[in-house]
Amino acid sequence: MEVDGAPGVALRASPLTAQRKDDSMKDRLALSVIGVVSALVVVSVAFLLLGRQTEIPTGYDVSALPALNAFLNGTSAVLLTVGYVFIRLKNVTAHKTWL
Repeated sequence: MEVDGAPGVALRASPLTAQRKDDSMKDRLALSVIGVVSALVVVSVAFLLLGRQTEIPTGYDVSALPALNAFLNGTSAVLLTVGYVFIRLKNVTAHKTWL
């Protein structure tokens, strides 16, 4: 790589540039994993909603499912709120850790 047209003068990658590339690769991997998991969730929900309707045998106790649903919704609300507070406090590292 030439600098200002000076032949033979090359720039070496600074440690900061290498760190940015490493962060970019980590972000790309994380986004890929998030995309795959999201696609799997969408396909699973579509299968459950549109798939073959089977007869549910009697005798299953599903009375705990509303409580489980409420627990999962509450947990996600708490985690999202904590993440939001960390962003408002400009604590990005804690935000990434919680979310």
